[in-house]
Amino acid sequence: MSKSLVFISDLHIGTSSELGFSESGVNIRDQDKIDRARLVSDYCKENKIFGVVISGDIYESANPKTSHRKIAAKIIRLLSKVCPVLIIPGNHDYGRDGCSLTEGLYDIDNVKIILEPEIIEFSGRDLICIPHMIKGKIGFEKAFKEMEKAYAGKNAILLCHVSALGAVSSTGFEMRGAEE
Repeated sequence: MSKSLVFISDLHIGTSSELGFSESGVNIRDQDKIDRARLVSDYCKENKIFGVVISGDIYESANPKTSHRKIAAKIIRLLSKVCPVLIIPGNHDYGRDGCSLTEGLYDIDNVKIILEPEIIEFSGRDLICIPHMIKGKIGFEKAFKEMEKAYAGKNAILLCHVSALGAVSSTGFEMRGAEE
């Protein structure tokens, strides 16, 4: 069995449907995500991949429709039938009330959802997992420093969903910090 991991992020299920809908009524962009999940599942099976990490932004909206939740569950079930799936929620994976939108995914076998910073062993590797930190909870920098201190001198992989200050998107949007 391989000790390789497959890393996925930013599915954004429920993005606009400007491309139209499939014959079954699914947004073509979301149908493409289901089709890509099948390809990833096949790849994981063929290459004996030990785990899949989904690092944030499963949903586009803080209030995903039931149909979008079903698509997310379908994708995660496809992957979890082949190997363990680790979900680290991103900023789009929390409702307006600050609650995680992953609750419908807990019932799927072979899936672990990280809601608080923690260090775990997954697929034979030590992972420092830090989900997107919402207001009122510990901030990313503090969580990172605590994890770094707890894991000083050891070999681990950091998995998180954060924005890089100073990064510029293809549309020209620049990530900035809080104004001083």
